[in-house]
Amino acid sequence: MNNKKYFCIVLLFFLSLFSEGQTLNFKHISFKEGLAQSPVSCFLQDKEGFIWFGNLKGLTRYDGYELKKYSSDISDKNSISNSRVNAILQDSKDQIWVGTANGLNRYNKKLETFTHIDILDIKGGRNYISSIVEDKQKNIWVGTFGGIKKLNLKTLKLEDVQSTTVVPNFKKFAVYSLYVDKENKIWVGTNNGLKLFNPTTGKAILLPSFFYQYKDFVYNKIFVTKQDLQGDLWFGTETSGIFKASVSQKKVTNYTFEPKKNSIAGNWVKDILIDGNEKIWFATRNGISVLNAKSEIFTNYKHDPLNSNSLSDNTIWSFLKDKDDCIWVGTFAGGINFYYKGNSNFQNIGESIGTSTGLNHVLVNAITEDENGGLWVGTFGGGLNFIDRKNGLSKYYAIRPKGPASPSLGIRSLADDGKGNLWVGSLNGLGLFNKTTKTYKPYNFKLANGRMIENLIICVLPDKDGVWVGTDGGGLMYVLYNGERSLLMLKKVDKSDKSILNSIAFTGLNNVNKTFPNASANVDLNLIEGLTDNFLTCLLKDGNDFLWIGTQNGLNYYDIKNKKVLQTYQKIADTKYQISNGNINTLFKDSKNRLWVGTEEGGLNYFDRSNKRFYSITKKEGLKDDVIHAIVEDKSGNLWISTDLGINKLHFNNFKVPFNKNDLVVTGYTASDGLTSNQFSSQAGLRLKSNEIAFGGLNGISIFFPDKIIKNTEPPK
Repeated sequence: MNNKKYFCIVLLFFLSLFSEGQTLNFKHISFKEGLAQSPVSCFLQDKEGFIWFGNLKGLTRYDGYELKKYSSDISDKNSISNSRVNAILQDSKDQIWVGTANGLNRYNKKLETFTHIDILDIKGGRNYISSIVEDKQKNIWVGTFGGIKKLNLKTLKLEDVQSTTVVPNFKKFAVYSLYVDKENKIWVGTNNGLKLFNPTTGKAILLPSFFYQYKDFVYNKIFVTKQDLQGDLWFGTETSGIFKASVSQKKVTNYTFEPKKNSIAGNWVKDILIDGNEKIWFATRNGISVLNAKSEIFTNYKHDPLNSNSLSDNTIWSFLKDKDDCIWVGTFAGGINFYYKGNSNFQNIGESIGTSTGLNHVLVNAITEDENGGLWVGTFGGGLNFIDRKNGLSKYYAIRPKGPASPSLGIRSLADDGKGNLWVGSLNGLGLFNKTTKTYKPYNFKLANGRMIENLIICVLPDKDGVWVGTDGGGLMYVLYNGERSLLMLKKVDKSDKSILNSIAFTGLNNVNKTFPNASANVDLNLIEGLTDNFLTCLLKDGNDFLWIGTQNGLNYYDIKNKKVLQTYQKIADTKYQISNGNINTLFKDSKNRLWVGTEEGGLNYFDRSNKRFYSITKKEGLKDDVIHAIVEDKSGNLWISTDLGINKLHFNNFKVPFNKNDLVVTGYTASDGLTSNQFSSQAGLRLKSNEIAFGGLNGISIFFPDKIIKNTEPPK
């Protein structure tokens, strides 16, 4: 057979597969959870921990689980005055104030009602509230499209600010933003540029002369002002990006979009978030830009339609950093995103699009590591992927065994034989990929009638002389490295059933090119009977001479040397210490030679070799899910298991059977903690040479250092 190359190679070079820009994982609240599909304009975390946000459809309170919505109802005088919410403030007396497109509202927490506070002069839409702040003397100031107003807390009236020093009449300007700095001065962003106001004297203040270095600065529409921990001021504009004003250095710096990687993503900046000493977040129409204040380098985060953990929308309107350091992001059309820094526990490799990095297909069924720490990844629709983590190189091998126009190989399993080859189990059967020449050689085992044996290869396991191959309905094969099939193992068969005999008649070593005249025909098939099922799921070597074989209907223990199934284990109803479920997904032997069995719906089983008993760990003992896909042990002896509901860490305070919650600590991690998905693939898990753990699943790969994970135990609220 000619060794033809039927694959395409795609090379993607990138700075760092796991740079911060690639591993920020955002979770989302959208219309699916009941959020109105409209721009999220403002946020507040109240002193009880609730998150409030305003949009064009009203005001919403979030407790970490449910959304409570408040909208305008013309038949209810106690409802909010207008559903377009632009600003929220909780003052020093714990009172919540809400600014809308039609006046100011005071919220009554006990009655859950609103008191309306209108502006007397409402000509030209001046009842439109854009911003609310409280100064250091506990006065409330309101920005409107008719200037600045001061709230009289006794009369609940909004009073005009009359300034005659610099600005003859603040009422001439539409105010977009108010900000109280550390010196209790109020910075006013208007449709006619930047203004400065002293709330104590009630007078406008001249801007510092060095501010006029940029005319685009002082005369631009200012959407937002923030002061960092060093005292520098940051201004977001409509058309000129951001301006940084350093009062101590008397210097203004302008950051605008440039067609290079390290610039801000856009010149329209709607909000700014100061994140500690070094990071500043900017809301643009082209995603989020995060500035490292020391290096002055921007990292940009954008929506990736094939990455469910990316931003839901690129047009960003608002930010909030809550008391737990969770960062909330309000978008124009994608609802709310939130990012918890603990989510960076997991470095995710997802599907790429355009110039973004990652895999060429989202469904990962197999992962193996080479001698240099590179990852070979088997996908179910994109063929073989290689991730060179050291050099930042990603390669795709869309193997097409039936020709260039045929579909890419749907890979189900991978195994490295230590001889420079990968054995590949797929929908198209068994194949061998040479890692040096990058060539793929299919192994086609034909029947006497020209048909193929079961094409779907579920699991492959190399050993000294060949490779064990588990099929989906065709039992177990052993293939020598020279290509011959030397053994076929099936469950017990009825030799009078000619269809079964025909289905196991191979060309090659066991060539049978004749019919079976009767049931007693003496045909040497090199057949070993005794498996509990022909649908195999997983394989595990036990020393040199024994093999554990998992199937969809039980576990088998096979003596390789004597070619004999020594023992079978199947679920027996109402029988103690039996395997909890016969559908075996994965097998694992830990550092203490303990055998662990992951089942489809029976949780995790430990097999005690001394008494041949099974002891289960299920949801009853603390697991988050009873479907176990892969099992990995970390360097501290903890077990990590992937499931249909995330991954679980199992720490044994005292290894004692039967298991109980007092001796076992189970910690669960889900997509909300930063995993690429909650659903994983059977056997797609391993411990890397770096002591990281990798799990593959429905949305790529999650990689993490087990001893560095920080668990956020509280829901966002």
